[in-house]
Amino acid sequence: MTLDPTATSILLACLSYADEAARAEQLAHVSAETWSQVTELAQKQDVATLLYRHIRSLNIALPGDAAEKLKRIYRQNTLRNLRWYQQLAKLLRLLQDRDVPLIVLKGAYLAEAVYGDIGLRTMEDVDLLVRKDDLLRVEHELLAAGCIPQQYHRVISPDNHHFQYALPGGGPLVEIHWAILDPSYSSQIDMDELWSRAQHVTLAQSPALALCPEDLLLHLCLHTAVHAFDMRTRMLCDIGEVVGRWEAELDWQGIGTRARQWGHLRAIYVILRLARELLGVAVPADWLISLRPEGFDECYLEQAREQILAPSAEGDINQLNVARMWRLKGLGSKLAMARDRLFISRETMALQYPAPANSWRIFLYYPARIQDGLLRHGATLWRRARGDQGAQNIAEQTDRVSTLLDWLMSG
Repeated sequence: MTLDPTATSILLACLSYADEAARAEQLAHVSAETWSQVTELAQKQDVATLLYRHIRSLNIALPGDAAEKLKRIYRQNTLRNLRWYQQLAKLLRLLQDRDVPLIVLKGAYLAEAVYGDIGLRTMEDVDLLVRKDDLLRVEHELLAAGCIPQQYHRVISPDNHHFQYALPGGGPLVEIHWAILDPSYSSQIDMDELWSRAQHVTLAQSPALALCPEDLLLHLCLHTAVHAFDMRTRMLCDIGEVVGRWEAELDWQGIGTRARQWGHLRAIYVILRLARELLGVAVPADWLISLRPEGFDECYLEQAREQILAPSAEGDINQLNVARMWRLKGLGSKLAMARDRLFISRETMALQYPAPANSWRIFLYYPARIQDGLLRHGATLWRRARGDQGAQNIAEQTDRVSTLLDWLMSG
């Protein structure tokens, strides 16, 4: 089915935080065919459960097929999340009993504490933030509980900020973070201050910590920006729910100060502006104007808007480093970047290959890494060099999105 552009505007109207009466009037005369397209688009944008909620609150009668589809998606997500929260409760109690403080991040916190209905928010995994000094204790407890690590050797390196574990019994992946941003992005986030502002909450009937509302909002903005290859409307809805939940209490001046201190003013400004313009999120207009970065180029805002609303089928995040290398001027610069990406630190190698970082055997895996790199990127580089049109289309879109990503996260 070819999506009518009208479907996008109808979906945004359904999800909007603007006046309900005006929205209901706008949605009163949508055709059955368009509703079918809106439902399809909502699935792609990962907001089908939210569309279900808004359709019910607006008392809109959908065609039977679309209504049943949304209801089924909501019920399936609710049942899945119920299972996940049961496992999360066990994990929270386990670490609580060992006096390990942790902050529940993103979806696992948002679904229950912010959305207020665990069926409304989808989750790909469970993200927990712990202090770096507690990582060994956390690892010991997770392994003793039967969790399966997804990296060979969990050693902190300049290239990572979390480890992954699979819960026993086919549960979700759990990501144990010690920072909220990949270290490849230059940042001045003070993690001690983040911890000092954390708030006590109860999730899955268990005690835990959560980011304060201002830090939560900033984190969601940065999370959206770093996922430039996979931006979705759901990410803006997360921001809308947080603003709606604490609208009267949010310290907007503090948010602006922190955005500058953290060194990510561009990303935070762009994402909050899009949340206001696309979904009517109550970000104060005057404050947003004051947040605008000096010399701001509107073309990046439009590109981010397009990436959220109409993500291209082209573009490949797996080719991100190839795109960055291709943009460099001169063969020497390209070769230097290729060298840096192939010959990474031993600690990072130990995450990916079955030899400890302090063992001489780790050096035997560098040829394997080069081979892996050639298998992943060699054909694309060759097709691009030969001018293959399909490869060129993917390369151009990848270049475009990677440029947006680097711009967003560079200041």
